[in-house]
Amino acid sequence: MGDGGSGGDPFDNAQNPGSLLGKMLQIDVESGIAPYIIPSSNPFTQTTGFRGEIWALGYRNPWRFSFDRGTDDLYIADVGQDLFEEVDFQPASSTGGENYGWNIMEGTHCFKSNTCDQTGLVLPVAEYDHSQGCSITGGFVYRGQNFPRMHGVYFYADFCSGNIWGLKRERTTWQNTLLASTPFNIASFGEDEEGNLYLTDYSNGDIFLIVDTSTPSPTPTPSITTPTKHFAGQSGCAIGGPIHIGTVLPNTRIIPLLTTFGIGLRWLIKRKGQLGRFCKDYFN
Repeated sequence: MGDGGSGGDPFDNAQNPGSLLGKMLQIDVESGIAPYIIPSSNPFTQTTGFRGEIWALGYRNPWRFSFDRGTDDLYIADVGQDLFEEVDFQPASSTGGENYGWNIMEGTHCFKSNTCDQTGLVLPVAEYDHSQGCSITGGFVYRGQNFPRMHGVYFYADFCSGNIWGLKRERTTWQNTLLASTPFNIASFGEDEEGNLYLTDYSNGDIFLIVDTSTPSPTPTPSITTPTKHFAGQSGCAIGGPIHIGTVLPNTRIIPLLTTFGIGLRWLIKRKGQLGRFCKDYFN
């Protein structure tokens, strides 16, 4: 959950153990007891002053988080305030209780202070400043079979700049590389059952498949199961592609990552004049 807004978390919700704001929660909604029960394995169920629902704390506005389907590790993209955007990491072995620092920290930097007490805080594994964007969009770790050099890379982007990065863990270190600069407002990523990754352009409502342009094997084409569909009385959803946009993308800057692959985006769904309304049910 976000910290409640108002800029800078003036009520210190993210660090307040009695508030659910600025936290990641773990609750059981399938027990049959309304509205939910708190798992006994949660880290603060026996800690005075803490809400038992809390799994981790110190978030500003996570957008978004995802589990690595290969390792069960958790990646959290947390939108920054004035200067920095960050990617947080929680290993699958975690028992919860991490404090990711907001509003003591913004990224790896003390927030509105030259010094601060960082005792017990978990710092991000990657960050960028606002010369490279203004609002992080978290993605997924690629675990598909079609692009081996993308395997294990966590893709994330910035909504304002259209930049796309790749982040990969190599034992105890992290490699983070800017992969592409696009003209898109990247609002979200998606993952299908086969591990293919997609991104959405909020400004036009387009959906793109992420591919390794230097891979000799053919690019997979998702199975299309329905024709053009209309929703809630709205028309204008059309299926197209996949179609290369230029050789990779117009004005795209490709930077080598790890074993040197270049990413490309293949246009899959194009909508006509229905900004903000997604076409659904095109893929198996």
